[in-house]
Amino acid sequence: MANIYLIRHGQASFGAHNYDNLSNLGRTQARLLAEHFNQRTIRPNRVICGNMTRHQQTRDACLATLSPPLLHDPLQISSKWNEFNHENVIAVYRPELAKPEAMKQYLHQQASPTRAFVELFSQAILQWQQAPNTHDYSESWQHFSQRVASGLYSSEFKLQVLISESYH
Repeated sequence: MANIYLIRHGQASFGAHNYDNLSNLGRTQARLLAEHFNQRTIRPNRVICGNMTRHQQTRDACLATLSPPLLHDPLQISSKWNEFNHENVIAVYRPELAKPEAMKQYLHQQASPTRAFVELFSQAILQWQQAPNTHDYSESWQHFSQRVASGLYSSEFKLQVLISESYH
C-alpha cells in the first residue's frame, strides 16, 4: 500500500535577518523525523521538495539521517505547494505591524508574546479567508487553496512530500 507523507519544514529562523533558513531547532526536527522513519522502516522512493531554502534544508537533513541515507535524484521541486505570504496577510490585517521592527516591538509589549502572535495570526488568516475584496493581498485565499489542491492532485508535490511503500 502506498503512503503519502506531507511534511512541513522544520522551524525557520524567526526574527533572524534571513527567515528562510532553518533554526537549530529546525535542523533537529528534520533529523528527528528521519529517526522516526528509521524506527518504522519507512523508505521513501520519491521526494519532492519546495523551492525555499528551509524546505531544501529540511529535506537534506532528513534524508542524510535516514539509515541508509537517501540521496535525492533527481531533485524534484514544485512551487504549487509554496507557502502563502504570511507577512502580507498580517500587514493587510494590521498595517501598522507590516515592518518586522514594529511587529517585534508589539510582541515585546505583550504579556505573552507567543499567545499574542497566535491570536494576531489567527485573526489575520480568518480575515484573509473571508475577504470579499482580495486586491490588497498578494494572493487570495481561494487562489492559494486551488494552487495547493492542484499540487496534491498533480504528479508533483512540495514542502516535503515523501511517497513510500509501507511494509508493516
